[in-house]
Parts: sequence; C-alpha cells; structure tokens
Amino acid sequence: MHLLKYLLYSGCYFVKRQVFRQNIPFIGGLVLNESCNLSCPHCHVGKLANRQNDISFSESCSGIDALYARGVRNLAITGGEPFFWKSGSHDVREVILYARKKGFHAISIYTNGTLPFDCDADTVFVSIDGVAATNDTLRGGHTFAKVMRNLDASSHRNIIINFTINRLNSQDILAVCKLVQDHPKLGGIFFYFHTPYYGVDELFQTLEQKRPIVDQIMQFKRSGFPICNSTASLRSFYADTWKRPSDLCIVYSQGKFSTCCRSISNGEGCQNCGYLGYSELQEILKLKPSAIRAGLRYISNKTG
Repeated sequence: MHLLKYLLYSGCYFVKRQVFRQNIPFIGGLVLNESCNLSCPHCHVGKLANRQNDISFSESCSGIDALYARGVRNLAITGGEPFFWKSGSHDVREVILYARKKGFHAISIYTNGTLPFDCDADTVFVSIDGVAATNDTLRGGHTFAKVMRNLDASSHRNIIINFTINRLNSQDILAVCKLVQDHPKLGGIFFYFHTPYYGVDELFQTLEQKRPIVDQIMQFKRSGFPICNSTASLRSFYADTWKRPSDLCIVYSQGKFSTCCRSISNGEGCQNCGYLGYSELQEILKLKPSAIRAGLRYISNKTG
C-alpha cells in the first residue's frame, strides 16, 4: 500500500473520530487460534496439540468481513501462533490474501518467530524477550536460535521486534537494542510491559518499578537506537495518564467481538496493562509531534 493512500485514510479517520465523534476502531484484531508451538510460562495458550479453539478458514473470512463492516481498515492477525494455524489446506498466508482483497489498508501479524514467517503482511512483529539465555528461559527450548535463523532467512522488508519487559529480562534491554540496530533485516524494536492477565506473578512489576525502565528506554532512544515507541507515549505510560480500556481497537475471536482486548473484564490486568500500542494511538490522536513522527516512520517502513 502506498504511503499517500495510507496518509489520506489516516487523515479521514482523524476527522471522523475527533471532529465528528464517530466511534470507529482504528485497529481490528483477528484471533486465528489458541494453539501454539511453545509453552511460555506467561501465557496459558501453549499446548502443542490443543487446536479445538482454532477457527476455520471460512470463519476467519467471516471475521475479516465483520471487522471491515465496522469500519476497520487496519488488521492485526494474532493467536496463539498464527503460523502454526491450519484449516484444511489453508494457512495464514491465505487469510492475509483474503484481507488484502477485502480492502484492508494495512495488515500486520504477530508471531513468536520460531516458524518461517515470510508472508504478504505489511509488518511482521516478532517476539524476542531478551538475549539467548533469557529468551529461552521465558520461551523454552532453543527458541532464540530458531528466531535468528528465520530472521536471517527472511526476505520480508518490515520486521519489528516486540520486546515485552518483565522482572526477569529488564537487564537485557540494551543488548537487544544493539542486536536490532546491527541486524540488517530488522526495522526497529517496540517495547511492551508484561500484563498480568492471569494475576500477579513472578514476572510482574509495579508502576514504580517500571518508571526507571521507561527513563532508560527514552535515554536509549535519544542515543539513536531504533526504538519505535514515541517519547509522548512513553511519557504517558510513565505518568499513568493513558486511557484503558480503549475503544481504538476491537478484537474478533470465535465469532465474538471484544473492545480493546479479550481481557477487558479483567480489572487487575487492565489496570496494570503494558500494551503500549494503545498509548501510541492515543497520543497520535492528541497530535503529539513525537507520536506522529513515530507513526509516520512506521507507515513509511511498511508501505514503501
């Protein structure tokens, strides 16, 4: 998708949302599966053979149709692990193709990176949660090496690393920033914080514990590391002024819609949410310059 077309869409969305107060989500999430090839301790999905909650290809198309009908034009495909998903002879690449033909302006996919992930999505977000030893402790096996092999083999032109910060990996932030900066296949790194979806656990950090880390990330950003989080968003997170839940996103899963995320009724998880993507969107709608610059950079990387 061309940059000019996306900017035109985004401008029209801003007018509809901010001027005419139309409650149109900016992003639609499509949950393909609850199955995964990993068993991460911070996630309750990870059962290799557990495919009973995976939707079919026709159901995925119905979800895409439903999101489009609600005015959504940015699609985020998630799981489980989307590249682990199968429906008969169909895989996630055909879901992306259907969404593209439907008319979505931007399509992203979120993966653990342990399976080959070349596809026609505009952006591939790959999870790395630390250097090799830390990442493998959090994600099991030799996952870091698998991810690096798939990165090296990939021909995709816009790969972003997702780093979810928690109590066990915050010391690895600088090392992973350097890895991203030096790797020719990577366009940047986006930071999140661990969200206690299942209650407070050993990975959980309080806001007071997170604030020095936010300061550190802003320092690394000023030093020139390719950090995709905007300064405005990081400051909003630090001050705890960003709104959640947020109606900027709607998620389709197993025939049902959820506003913001599927854990919207989880008060503890919502209060301690670490999903900084929503604070980015909120700061863009406030016309904060750093958030707009970050958004333009992201759009430029993925649209060509």
